[in-house]
Amino acid sequence: MARNIRKAGPYSTQPRRGTYDAETWNAQRDVVLITTQLEAERGALETWKARLALRLVYEKSHAGQSQLRELRQACAACNCRVIELERRLLDIRHLLRILRARQDAR
Repeated sequence: MARNIRKAGPYSTQPRRGTYDAETWNAQRDVVLITTQLEAERGALETWKARLALRLVYEKSHAGQSQLRELRQACAACNCRVIELERRLLDIRHLLRILRARQDAR
């Protein structure tokens, strides 16, 4: 039966000593991907917050139809995505620690 093993770590051309568990490799890859996605979502959240702040100042001095509701909804949706990604990142880091501890125990 074939074992699920890689001979090199993630994003590295250097071979590691011994075998490298594919489950650990996948967890490390997920950490990198989720971290990148989280940084992008945090940037988007900052942009939405800045737009909301500018719109608040504008609408204080100008009459007309308000866009505050839509901007607040966009901020809330982006904030929810950030919170979900942070939760997923914590979970996958915890899994990675468990996998590394198992590997060290061998």
